[in-house]
Parts: sequence; C-alpha cells; structure tokens
Amino acid sequence: MNGLQNARSSRKFPSSTSATLVVVPPALLRQWQLEIERFSPTNLKILVIYDFLALKKLSLQKVLDADVVLVPIDILESKGYFENLVEKAKLSKAYKQKLPKLPSHSGQKEINEARGVWIPASSAGMTS
Repeated sequence: MNGLQNARSSRKFPSSTSATLVVVPPALLRQWQLEIERFSPTNLKILVIYDFLALKKLSLQKVLDADVVLVPIDILESKGYFENLVEKAKLSKAYKQKLPKLPSHSGQKEINEARGVWIPASSAGMTS
C-alpha cells in the first residue's frame, strides 16, 4: 500500500481526515493548485476553496474526502466563518461560545485594482 492509500484508509468518519490544509495568500491559490497537480499523483483529490461563499456551499463530507485543501488566508477573517464551521461540524452551542476571536486583518489584504499612468509601448502611437 502506498502513502496516499495509507492516509486515506486512516480516515475515521465523521471527524477525521487525512487532508493537508494549505493556507496561502489569495493570489497564489491557482499557482499552488497547478504545482500540486504537476508534482503529485494523478489521483490526488485537491479541493480549492476560493472564498467563504464557496465554503458554505460545500458539504463536510467533501472536505473530509479531499487529500489537499487549498484556502486563502483571508477566509479565516470572513464574517460567519467560525459559526459555519461549528454548524457543519454539528458542535454544541456551548462550544460555539468558546470559539476564539481572530484578530482582524491577520491575513494579506490585496488590492484588486490597477493604478497608474498608461504609457504607450512605442513613440509611434504618440502625436505631437
């Protein structure tokens, strides 16, 4: 039995997974996915969760069945993240009140716009 099969066989439903969690800056999600696909066995189950809305749509079973789960760091700061986690894990309300508060802006804050001045590639496009 190889390492991947050993890891998968060690899972104990409903609370255990053998998945590796990879938390990266949002801009690196796709790069990490491509690198994992490039250097890993073809049957590796990679789950990429781009944002909190995508996470909410997933079943707990789908996450547990993955071999690698890729998420952006800012998903941890999403409003409702911990509450959703408690709900999916079917934890008690008493446990929910014990959840730690994550400091705001603990992840990377990315700017989603370009700023600057457009400069033509050659002087041929310029008029005097």
